[in-house]
Amino acid sequence: MKGNINNNQELEYLLETLKNLKLETKENKQIRYKYSITRITKKRTIQQNKYLWLINNMLGDYLGYTEDEMHYSVLVFLRIYKKFGTDGKERKLIKKTSKMDTVELTEYIEKVKSFASMELDFYIPDADKVPISEYEKYNLY
Repeated sequence: MKGNINNNQELEYLLETLKNLKLETKENKQIRYKYSITRITKKRTIQQNKYLWLINNMLGDYLGYTEDEMHYSVLVFLRIYKKFGTDGKERKLIKKTSKMDTVELTEYIEKVKSFASMELDFYIPDADKVPISEYEKYNLY
């Protein structure tokens, strides 16, 4: 059984279907099932990406680095995930911003802004407060 849940009616149908699943055969043998539920999210938006690169440029100008140097430095600093492999060894993974959905990228941008404010004493305005001339300055229009 596959499908999407887009409203309460579809959710109720799924729950009812799950309640009616048989867990044993007529011969009392166990029936097993496998399931997976994944939240559907939207990929990051073009506007979010422009705002992120505006921030990278602004921080780069402030600290004397290129936008790429800022992007990768801040990304490494703020987005390290620790995972353990099957061998039990710790692995440090960095999720690329290009693989983030709209929610993840919004959270990441807020972390960058907070880091800039608290650690670097640098204020980054909200996206809707940035004049278009700032985007134009960095060819992000």
